[in-house]
Amino acid sequence: MGQIDPKLIDAIKNKTKKSKRSIYRWVADKGNKHFLEKPEAALLVAREKGLNISKYASQEQLQTLRDLPISLSQTSPLLEETTANESNKKPRRKKTLRSPL
Repeated sequence: MGQIDPKLIDAIKNKTKKSKRSIYRWVADKGNKHFLEKPEAALLVAREKGLNISKYASQEQLQTLRDLPISLSQTSPLLEETTANESNKKPRRKKTLRSPL
């Protein structure tokens, strides 16, 4: 079992503006869901966020990710968390123009 590249974690952090703690939790969830080791799960998280993972991954890791039956269009927990917060907002009232008296 290898280590997660700290540069990859920093890249995910910069891209998502989330804490390292949130990123590691997200990586653990991806690993558990897809039966991946942590380094591969971190690469999957990065790929889903639109990062170029080729500079962080070995050829073997890239092949492992290619073999996964995963669509990039799947929603992620961080995205679901963001949209849930936005859906809790009340709609704004429209201002009506009043005629002068």
